[in-house]
Amino acid sequence: MALMPLRGRARPITAPPSQEKRKIKLNLEDYVIQAATVVSEDEEGQKGHSYSVTLEVDLSSGRVGTRRKEGLRSIILPVEGKDIPVLVQLVGRPLSVMHWVDESILEKDDLVAQLGEMEKERDELERKLDEMRKQVHFLVEGSR
Repeated sequence: MALMPLRGRARPITAPPSQEKRKIKLNLEDYVIQAATVVSEDEEGQKGHSYSVTLEVDLSSGRVGTRRKEGLRSIILPVEGKDIPVLVQLVGRPLSVMHWVDESILEKDDLVAQLGEMEKERDELERKLDEMRKQVHFLVEGSR
């Protein structure tokens, strides 16, 4: 059985009525499943077994800004025992999450990322300038 990627079967999506007045768009973020934890949800007097599987995702892959750092951390799924092996095998695989997001937040995240890159570039240029000043100082002292 071949699995068809979700992106290949995408259908047009409209904003929910509660979001129509805000400038929002559908955003797709990619994560990597780092760990799967299985917890028994059995209660006293319950017939059969029930479990929940927690899939923990990696947030460190290029995420910038507070919204993304505090965003999705794990997905908890109530499952039957027969489904556990399939879900646990997802560890190490990519996971794409589609969600509505305010465009101003995305713009802010992009600006924060650009600011971080510019600060790194500035620091590198300052380091090079300091080295050049030292070289000029040594040349001036050596020519006296």
